[in-house]
Parts: sequence; C-alpha cells; structure tokens
Amino acid sequence: MNQKYKLVEVQDLKTHFPIREGLFSRLVGTVRAVDGVSFSIRRGETFGLVGESGSGKTTVGRSILRAVRHTSGSCHFWLSENQGIDVFSLEGDELRYFRRHMQMIFQDPYASLNPRMTVREIIAEPLVATRLVSSRSELEDRVVEVARRCRLNVDYLKRYPHAFSGGERQRIGIARSLVLNPEFIVCDEPVSALDVSIQAEILNLLYDLQSELNLTYLFIAHDLSVVEHVSDQIAVMYLGRLVETAPTTDLFNNPLHPYTEALLSAIPAADPDDELRMLPLKGEIPSPLNPPSGCHFHPRCPYAIDICEQVIPEWREFGPEHRVTCHRAESLELMGVEKSSWGKK
Repeated sequence: MNQKYKLVEVQDLKTHFPIREGLFSRLVGTVRAVDGVSFSIRRGETFGLVGESGSGKTTVGRSILRAVRHTSGSCHFWLSENQGIDVFSLEGDELRYFRRHMQMIFQDPYASLNPRMTVREIIAEPLVATRLVSSRSELEDRVVEVARRCRLNVDYLKRYPHAFSGGERQRIGIARSLVLNPEFIVCDEPVSALDVSIQAEILNLLYDLQSELNLTYLFIAHDLSVVEHVSDQIAVMYLGRLVETAPTTDLFNNPLHPYTEALLSAIPAADPDDELRMLPLKGEIPSPLNPPSGCHFHPRCPYAIDICEQVIPEWREFGPEHRVTCHRAESLELMGVEKSSWGKK
C-alpha cells in the first residue's frame, strides 16, 4: 500500500426523505435514513459498514456518490494530501467529471445490468458518458483491458447479460466500475446475492484489484464474517446512526456497544460442534420515520437504563481509533469472538 492519508472524509451526513400526501403534497413526516454520520477512510484501505437491513448503510454509500440527495453535511474527497474537494458542492459538468474518481458495485448482478446492452456496451458506458476517450479504438482497448483484469473472457463481450452466471455478471459490474480508473469504490453488498462457492472468487478478485490498483473501498454488508476478512476498519450502524467504529480485530475481540455484541453473536461458528449462542434482541428495528428518543437502540437493549431512554449518547474514545456511543461502555463486560463459545478459537 502507498501513503495512508485519508481519501474520503464524511462529516455529520444527514439524508432525510420527506413523506407527502394529499392534493397539495402536505408534509406528514420525515424518514431519517441517515441521521448524522461521520467517518473517514484512508487511501488503499477497506472500510466496512455493517448493520441490519434498514439501518441506512446503502443510503450512506449512495449519498456519498451523489446518487441520492443528501439533506446536510459534507463529504470531502482528498485527491492529494493537501487538496480536499467537497463532493456535495459540485454540480453539472464538474460533478460529471469528478464521478470518474468514485464508482459503485451494486448488490444484485441481475438487476444492475441492462439486458438490452452487450457486455462491451455495459463496460464502455461510463467512458461514453464522461467523454474521456477520443476514439473508438481507444474505447475498445480500454474495455478489453478492464475485462481481462476482471477475469472475463473477451471473446464473450458481444453477448448479453442473460448468457452469464451470477458470478460472471458481478465481474461485469466490477469491470464497469473500474473502467474509469477510480480511486474509491462503494461495494454495496457485492456478494450477498451470490452462491457461497462464488463469493470467495469475487472477494479474492476485489482484494487483488485493490492490491494492484491501490483502490479504496467502502464495503457495505450485513454478514460480519465477510466484513471481518476484507476490512481494515469497521463501523456499526443502527437506525441511521453509527454506534461503534474500530479496527477490525479490536471490534471483533473487544466490542463496546451491546448492538455490536448482538451482531457478533449471530456469526455461525466454524466448528459445527460449537454451540451457537445468539443474544436475542427484543422486537424489530424501529421505523426511521419515528425513531426512539435518546439512544435509538435502548428499546431492544438488554442493558438499557433510564439515561439511555432520555439522552443521546456522545462519541467517546476507548482506544486507538476505537470509538463508541454508549452510556454504559465502561461498566459492561461484553462478549467478543475470543470471550465466548461462538466465533473464532
């Protein structure tokens, strides 16, 4: 890896969706999908973002890429150590040109590819849209180069997506995201829709591409066993807010937030003889339309006390880059993968 200065820095990101109804589109509520998220990602590293479905992970990624409109906050992209550009301030041609620095790999390899376009057209589309190539031969050379790098058979570039398996389709999606030579890629659960046997192939491909091209990933997932193997840092998200961030090993061995503990307990043991000791959570994740007061997690937390219901916990640091929002972080003895009968030995 090259220099470790930060590449992406998100500050107090909020993405709210208004709900309107009636003839005059009267505002009746607001979905707080992302509600004050801050983090930074170092160049050449993978930042894992985990949480249950509905926690706001995908909205964070799409907000950073300007695929959905954010409500407030900033997202600085550091092209060099001393040059930070606020992506949220860009518009028009400036934004279109800047998009080449940041791309996305989508979750569903079946829905994310246009069935009426050939593989060659799909991979070439970002180059055409950003007008970064000056000739047809240059376009063709770049498409073939990226296809080979993503382990696609270049003899099949004239075929349509329906002729490929799920893993091959995801490699097409990866090739499309790489064709502009981006520095930053949002991986939105890139293996969750694939068979287990294919997941390892795609993860290995992403790792190899990161090593070869010095890529930086925001890796969104709900499967912590996958995130553990690919991430340098992990942030745990619950109902629009981050509740804990830490280096991967530290988070797995020494969780400080009860929600992190519950997620870790749900990881199946590698040894089938080990007993699975899931920590049950009360009820379902609340609606972001009407989130609970205080700590959003308190209605489901087995350790909640009165202050949890009344006061929003502040970020506190308990080790190198290990931060948590929990009123009881000092007093709780939570189980990590080394302290329990589940997880790693």
